[in-house]
Amino acid sequence: MGLSDVLGPCSYGATVFLWHDGSDVDCPGGYIAAMPTGLRPIALATTLCVLAVACTSTDGNAESTGADQASTAEIEFVSTVSTRPEMVTGGDVLISAQSESVDSVAVDGEEVDVEFTSTDGVSTGLVTGLAEGESSIEVHADDETGTLDVINHPSNGPVFSGERIAMTVCTTDRFGLGESDPPECAAPDRVSHGYVDSDNRVQELDNLADIPDDAATVDIDGTAEPAVLRIERGVLNRAVYEIISLDTTGDLSEDFDSDHWNDRLVYRFGGGCGTTFGQGFMMMGAPSTALLADGYAFASSTLNTFQVQCNDILSAETTMVVKEHFVEQYGVPAVTIGSGGSGGAIQQILIAQNYPGLLDAIGPTVPFPDAASIAPGVTDCALMANYYDSDEGSGLDAEQQTAINGHLSPLTCLAWDETFVPNVDPAKCGLGERIGDTAKSIPGLEDGIPEPPQDQMYNPQTNPGGVRCTFQESYVNVYGTDAEGFANRPLDNFGVQYGLQALAGGKISFQEFMQLNENIGGMDIDANFVSDRMEASGQSMEATYLTGRVAQTDTPLNDVPIITVNIYTDPDGDIHDRFRMFSLNERLLSEDGEQAPNYVMWTKAKKPDSTLLDGFAGGAGIDTILTRTLDEWATAIKVDSSGESLAEKIANNAPGNAVNSCFDAEGELEESGSDVYEEPGPCSDPYPIMGDPRTVAGAPLSNDIGKCAVIPVSDAVDSLDYGTDLSEDQVAELERVFPGGVCDFTQTGVGQVQMETTWRSYD
Repeated sequence: MGLSDVLGPCSYGATVFLWHDGSDVDCPGGYIAAMPTGLRPIALATTLCVLAVACTSTDGNAESTGADQASTAEIEFVSTVSTRPEMVTGGDVLISAQSESVDSVAVDGEEVDVEFTSTDGVSTGLVTGLAEGESSIEVHADDETGTLDVINHPSNGPVFSGERIAMTVCTTDRFGLGESDPPECAAPDRVSHGYVDSDNRVQELDNLADIPDDAATVDIDGTAEPAVLRIERGVLNRAVYEIISLDTTGDLSEDFDSDHWNDRLVYRFGGGCGTTFGQGFMMMGAPSTALLADGYAFASSTLNTFQVQCNDILSAETTMVVKEHFVEQYGVPAVTIGSGGSGGAIQQILIAQNYPGLLDAIGPTVPFPDAASIAPGVTDCALMANYYDSDEGSGLDAEQQTAINGHLSPLTCLAWDETFVPNVDPAKCGLGERIGDTAKSIPGLEDGIPEPPQDQMYNPQTNPGGVRCTFQESYVNVYGTDAEGFANRPLDNFGVQYGLQALAGGKISFQEFMQLNENIGGMDIDANFVSDRMEASGQSMEATYLTGRVAQTDTPLNDVPIITVNIYTDPDGDIHDRFRMFSLNERLLSEDGEQAPNYVMWTKAKKPDSTLLDGFAGGAGIDTILTRTLDEWATAIKVDSSGESLAEKIANNAPGNAVNSCFDAEGELEESGSDVYEEPGPCSDPYPIMGDPRTVAGAPLSNDIGKCAVIPVSDAVDSLDYGTDLSEDQVAELERVFPGGVCDFTQTGVGQVQMETTWRSYD
């Protein structure tokens, strides 16, 4: 029996890989499976999944390139461990050789010293001093020679994210790393210590005698000990990164407490969605003390906070670089688990989809499926607010506005308008008015939100070439630029019949419906309200889907355990509304309508004192059970030797609590089961599923259509529900207001294509 029979296949990939015993498996997107390492033996396995060819994996349905289809019957004698061979950073890479010992290593023909550690016939060592660009590593052992071609990139990037966006503000000083200068914002690494205070914040610690009495404690072998933390910070990919672990050494040693590490890494992602053109901050509290006691290590960075840069590609690249550093310095995690809420949920979902292998399981709390597909409904809220303030719209009462907006509370659209609609305004950076002052309670933001200097900001009159803090500018490498040099904007409301379901339900009159749609208008590229609707090009819409900016099925997203957590705050007007979790579920349903076996939905009642920022920081209140469940699930899949398909292993190895469930405000389980959201009971009755302005206009629950297909009004009156048969005069009025036709959301959206490939580079 080979090791692949013991460990089972890796999680995803069109490319064939080999265990060193010669048996075939699929590995995740060309990325080395995070199982064992010569640096640190891991109990789950004793060998590496060895890269057979340099490649880029595609999703299951997309056509593969020749490189994608490449495979080999030979076992590669030498391979990379810490990262993909074409994506090495910082001049060093962890490699492995299929030998008990290594005689020599040469880089580009020059012999170099490498210290190897051998475990079960595999030698692992760190090669350093690589020049930028291509290098050839030659390993000699046991009368065999293996050659590995690698490409080394600067530790500050870019690697695959493409041309770097401007970096105008450095914040290394806020993290104790000293002053630095843009655009590199570089600073030396620093190891310090801290503790978790009673407000769940990390405080600096210089002396064990200085720990206050109210500091959080952890249970170590039955004894309550202060939660003393080892904190490593530095700059990678121009982001301030942070690695936190529990320090049980008792002497504030700078060494990593490897004896306490449980071989698991929790990678945390902060919320929001902004474009600040700065190095940024971290929008999250302290790690769970219970998980610290378990031995989990935690990593994150400022560019993994979506409010800093709302760009999941840059977040994925930063995750890869930080994880590479972690692997080279501390060891290969057996499992890497994603954690975080709101914009942190978006990052996890899209990284799992587009850069498989970086995360083995994800726990998106207060989730949104992605930023691109929710942006239309968010922008609609600004249009609604503008319309309700007009003479035509001022007569609509709160109940009517709520019916048009689609949320449970009329405050939800207001919250969107005040917090994240500024993402389409090039002259606004930072967090939005509603949470600007509150944000100062976030560690690192006490002195305010770092924004570009005023003289570098865009102004249409005085500085038309300045930086533009818009969603699309953050993704300029995806969308390209227009004739003015501005990033193309994938926003569209052409043909949208706002308030259609409100009309059909008798909440508004036909006249009110027509006034709304005649006067709703749009926003120009500078976020000024205009009378014309917004029209995105089919090319920009296709780029949105083709590059994976929208969460889709039949991608690697189907191949990792996912537990989403909704904290029910709809009545408060919180933007983290409930239907988003079900929107993603709808996208992942099987052809026969069954819930995807890797997707679980948990609902938690809101604590009375929770705030809007709790969602951004991923404060689900059940972080410990969520992470432990995902760990158990991902680990079981990796060691499954059944020979079943990956989908079957995901289903068969789900822990007992990896099932749809609801919890009270304290995190106590109320009910669980696959059908708890379909039947009356405590998981469904108190938690109605609403929508947004687009679903009221007829968009499906999946809400993944950015630019709708349009049909003539004459066809629409026969196929769409207007609540009553329309008169000839009413049809004529519709045709006057919608001369180009109206949305038919039963059709595939314009440019709505299947994601093309994973591990895409934007060079």
